[in-house]
Amino acid sequence: MQLSMHLTMLNSMAGTDFETALDLHRAWGLRVLDLKNEIYDHSVEQLERADAERAAKAISERNLRVHTLSTTIFWADIEQGEAAFRARFTPDIERIIDTAHILRPRVVRLLSARTAQPGVSLSQLLETHAWLIPFYREAIDQIYEAGFKPAIEN
Repeated sequence: MQLSMHLTMLNSMAGTDFETALDLHRAWGLRVLDLKNEIYDHSVEQLERADAERAAKAISERNLRVHTLSTTIFWADIEQGEAAFRARFTPDIERIIDTAHILRPRVVRLLSARTAQPGVSLSQLLETHAWLIPFYREAIDQIYEAGFKPAIEN
């Protein structure tokens, strides 16, 4: 059995102009993309359908493929409370799934939520913010059921 390994990097690390950055990926011998931001001036979770389709076309024209959509979903202070947290991120979850259907990644990355409370233990967080883990589960289930692998970073 032969294993293959592919090196990838965030698209914006090659520059802020999306298509120029794709060209650099090709020039550097990279074939697999990790999309995060600077995609026609948007982060991946903020892409509208037309820009996602435009990005997919540009990627395909360069014989590249998308491995990861590296979102910033859940990167916010949990002290804002459940209602505000859900209001902020529920639309992003729905949009990233739509975008994933267009860009066809293997993985959709979420980030760990932040807390302004230094030194707080996980058990204390779960006690004071019991809604957080169920919200992660909902997002993970939605991503998985849409056919993509969810990942949490940080």
